[in-house]
Amino acid sequence: MKPSLSLVSLSLALVFGIGHADISTNVADLRFVYYPTASNGVEIVYNNTSSLQASNLKAGTQTIIVIDGFLSNLTTPMSQSVKNAYVSNRGDQVNVIVLDYGRLSGSGQDLSNPLNTASSYLIVMNNVQPIGERVADFINFLRVNKQIQFSDVTVIGHSLGAHVAGNVGKSAKTNYNQELPRIAGLDPAGPLYSLQLIPSLRLDRNDAAFVDVYHTNRGELGIIDDIGQANFYVNYGSSQPGCTVQDITGTKGYCSHSYSWKFFDSAFTTSYIAGACDLLDCICGNCTINCDNGILAGPSTPTSASGLYFVSAGPLP
Repeated sequence: MKPSLSLVSLSLALVFGIGHADISTNVADLRFVYYPTASNGVEIVYNNTSSLQASNLKAGTQTIIVIDGFLSNLTTPMSQSVKNAYVSNRGDQVNVIVLDYGRLSGSGQDLSNPLNTASSYLIVMNNVQPIGERVADFINFLRVNKQIQFSDVTVIGHSLGAHVAGNVGKSAKTNYNQELPRIAGLDPAGPLYSLQLIPSLRLDRNDAAFVDVYHTNRGELGIIDDIGQANFYVNYGSSQPGCTVQDITGTKGYCSHSYSWKFFDSAFTTSYIAGACDLLDCICGNCTINCDNGILAGPSTPTSASGLYFVSAGPLP
C-alpha cells in the first residue's frame, strides 16, 4: 500500500473545521505548457496527440520540466523566471515545459488565517505524490509519440515542487522501469518534510541518476536534510544577502527561500564556483573555496559532483 498523508490531512481538517473545496485533488486539472519562445506558451494535453502535434515540440530532444511549489501557478515568478532562463540560454537545444498545477497547489488561497494556511499546505502535500505520478505518465506520453526518452528529461523543482520532482523520479522507476538523468531541488520544502515523517514521499538522492540540491533557507521554509547527491550551501544555506527578516510577503524566510531559483537562473550567465565543505563548517560559516577543486554550481553542475559544497553569491534582484 502506498504511503499517504490522507489521514493526517483529513484529521486536521476535521479538528480545525476547515474545508478547501477549491483545492483540487484531480490530476486531470494539471496543465503542461510548452514554451518554444519565452512569450509563447502552448498547452499540451496529456494523452491528446492532436495537441501534442500542434505544439511542434521538438522530437528526440532534451526536455526541461519546471515545477514551482505551494500556491504556485503558471504565472508565478519561479515558473516564469526559470523557463525564461532556459529558453533564453538553451532554447535551441532543449524543450522547456512548465507544469501548471495551480488548481492543486492552493493557488489563490486566503492565507491570512494561519490555520487556513496549515490546512491548505497539508492538502497540497497530499497531492504531491499523484502529481508526480501524472508527470511521469506525461513523460511516457512524450516517449511514445515524440521519441523523447525518460533519459532526455531533467526536472527542476522549487520548494514543494522539488518533492513533486522526486515523485516524478520515483514513479518513472516504479511504473516504467526508467530513470531520469537529473533532478535539481531548489531549496526543497522543509515543513513536515524535515521531520522524516514521510521520507518515501520526499525528494531523495536516488530519485534520478543525479540529484543536486540548493539550500538557501535551510531549517525554515527549506529542508534541513542533505537529500541530494550534491548539496550546495549557498551563502551557508540559511539566510541570503538582500533579504530582510520579513519581506513584503509577510512570510519570514520567503525571500531567502526564493533566492534558490534566482541563484540557479543567474548561474546561466555568472560562473559560481563551489568548493567542497563539511557540514559543521557549512553551518558555522567556516567554509572557503579552493579553486583547485572547485566546480560550477547551477545548470552546468557536473553530474560527478557528490557531497557538500559551499558557494558564495551576492544580492539578486
